[in-house]
Amino acid sequence: MRFDQLCARGTSDLNRSQKGIVVQAITVRDRAAGAAGLTLSDIPYPHASENDVIVRVHAAGFTPGELDWPGTWTDRAGRDRTPSVPGHELSGVVTELGYGTHRLDRGPAGVRTGRLDP
Repeated sequence: MRFDQLCARGTSDLNRSQKGIVVQAITVRDRAAGAAGLTLSDIPYPHASENDVIVRVHAAGFTPGELDWPGTWTDRAGRDRTPSVPGHELSGVVTELGYGTHRLDRGPAGVRTGRLDP
């Protein structure tokens, strides 16, 4: 299945996910599989930690080069991050702000290369 087909199937019920059940995301688990390893998965609803922002994604961009980025596979402490959710360009709605998050409100936002644009 192509990435755009996975995205088209990747809608979730926000009310259900807010109750802590699941959200759907395109994930990757096997570095050697490359883009063929992308799968639509149910994952736990993420909650915002300190200085985090949770965005309900409406559209996302992906480049196969992300699968070569060390940050796709390990966190800053070197711990395994799989299953990982690739995609660094997205747009959607801010649904949750972590403690310490400033200058942002809940509502529509765009994200480019890890920077949130209110």
